[in-house]
Amino acid sequence: MHRAFKAFATPLLYPTNRVRMQCLLLLALLVGSLLYLEGHRDVPFLASLHWNTTASSFEYVAIAVLCWIVVGGRSPAAALALAGSIVLLNEGMRSYSNDATAEFHDVGIDLVVAVLVVLLLSALRTWQDRQGSGSPRSMDERCH
Repeated sequence: MHRAFKAFATPLLYPTNRVRMQCLLLLALLVGSLLYLEGHRDVPFLASLHWNTTASSFEYVAIAVLCWIVVGGRSPAAALALAGSIVLLNEGMRSYSNDATAEFHDVGIDLVVAVLVVLLLSALRTWQDRQGSGSPRSMDERCH
């Protein structure tokens, strides 16, 4: 594996507990700000922004990556459950907004994005495991 890719991928695919906690904090801030923005679309600055499917997809790429890191990359199902809960919470908040409506296809698109990201990360981790890129000692340190 190329050294630059390995340097980038290893902390992402095998996050330490410190990185996991930092990403949990970042995820909480991201979700909190996302929910705040959904409820406050009447603020002039926010009203001028055009939220669309592409922007939402980028949000959920970041959210899915953070969910993957928070669960330590050990359980794709747990990462998807966490990301799916955030999708449903966000769409639930939209139903209370005056300017936006919750739509089923938005939930579907966001969930598909999260599934694709988690599947990609899972495949990369499996591929890296098969390459024998980590020593057993370093793998144990990352997972505990």
